[in-house]
Amino acid sequence: MNLCIAHGGDPSDPSGGTDRIATFATGLVDVGHDVTLVTPQPSNGLSADLEGVEHVTVPITPRRTVDQPIRAAMVSHRAFRIARRRDAYVQIEHSSQAGVAALMGKSGFVLDMHDLVFPSPQYRLPLLDPVSKRVLSRIERAGVERSDHVIVVSSPIKEFLVERWGVPRGRISVIPNGFSPVRTDGFLDVPEVSGRVGFIGTLHPKLDLQTFAAVAGAPEVESVVVIGDGSMHQQLERLARRTSGTITLTGRLPHEKAMGLLASSQVVVYPIRESLHTRMLSSRKIFDYAALGKAMVLDDVSDSDIWARFKSEDAAVFADPDDRADFVHNVRVLLRDDDRRAAVGRTARELATDYTWDKRVDELVGLYNRLNALEVHPR
Repeated sequence: MNLCIAHGGDPSDPSGGTDRIATFATGLVDVGHDVTLVTPQPSNGLSADLEGVEHVTVPITPRRTVDQPIRAAMVSHRAFRIARRRDAYVQIEHSSQAGVAALMGKSGFVLDMHDLVFPSPQYRLPLLDPVSKRVLSRIERAGVERSDHVIVVSSPIKEFLVERWGVPRGRISVIPNGFSPVRTDGFLDVPEVSGRVGFIGTLHPKLDLQTFAAVAGAPEVESVVVIGDGSMHQQLERLARRTSGTITLTGRLPHEKAMGLLASSQVVVYPIRESLHTRMLSSRKIFDYAALGKAMVLDDVSDSDIWARFKSEDAAVFADPDDRADFVHNVRVLLRDDDRRAAVGRTARELATDYTWDKRVDELVGLYNRLNALEVHPR
C-alpha cells in the first residue's frame, strides 16, 4: 500500500500531534507499506522517530497561526500530486487542513482528526469570535464531508460528527492517542523532589493559567515546573513573577531533560478550561504522566472514554473545572499523603500499558486494509 500523509504543521515541533503522525508513519513503514510525509520545512532537525519515512517539504516554514491556510494549501497540493503519481491514499492531518483541501476541490482522502477545531480558543479573534467560529466551522465541516473516511481520537468527536453534522457512523473510526514506553521507561527510578509539581505540554489558550499560580501559592508546594512553550508563555511568565520564584518556565527541553524533570515531580497537573473543544479531548499528556507512575490532578473537562476510565479506576484525581480551589486542594492532599499518591500513580502506570502506540498502529493498519478492499482512492 502507498500512503501520502499531509501535515501542515512543523514536523520538528515536539507535541502529541507530531508524535501521533510520526508513529503512524513509521508504524506503517515497519509493516511494509510505502509512506511519504509531506510537510512545511521543519524549523529544527527532524525527529529520529521519522527515520525510514520519505519526507517531502514545501518551501515555507511554520511561524504563526495566521499562515496556516497557506501552509495547508501548499502541503495539500503537493500531497495530492504525489498521490496521483503513485496511486496512493492521502491521509490529511487535522480537519482545518482538510477544509482547505476541500476548498481546493480535493476529496476522497482519509482525515485524521486530532480534535474539533472551530471551538478552540487558539483561533479566537477578539470582537469577531462568533463570526470566526462560524467560518471555521464551515471550513472544518467541508473537510469532514469531502473525506471518504474520518479517524477521530475520541468517541465524543465521533458522536458530534454523527449527531450534529450527519456523518454516517460507518465512515468514522476511533483511534485514540497513545504513548511509546521508550519515552518513559528510563526515568522510573528518578528520585522525586519534595513539594515539586510538574506540567509538560504546549502552553495553549485552553490552559487555565490562574490555576498554576493558585497551586504555586499552596503551602505544601515548593516549586511548579512548567515544561514547554506556546502562545501563552508570556502571560504565564507574568504570573510567575508574582509567585516569588515558585513557578519555573523551562521552555522546550530535550527529551531526556524534560522527562527527568517530570519524573522528579511528586504530583503532575493538567489545569484546563471546560469548553466544547476540551469535552472532546484525548490528550497524550496523561499517558506520559501515567507511564511515569505519577499521581496526576486533572480538571474534569473531557467526555472521552480514556478520561472516564482513569476516573473509574482511580488512576487520577479529577477537579471541578469551575472550582479552582478544588484543584489546589487535590494537589495539597496528594503532596501530604504519601500512600494515596503512590496508589494513584501505581494504578495509572498499570493502565498506561493498554494505550501504547503499537496498538494504535495495529488499528490504523487494519483500517487501511479495509479501505483497500473497498478500493477507496483520493480524487
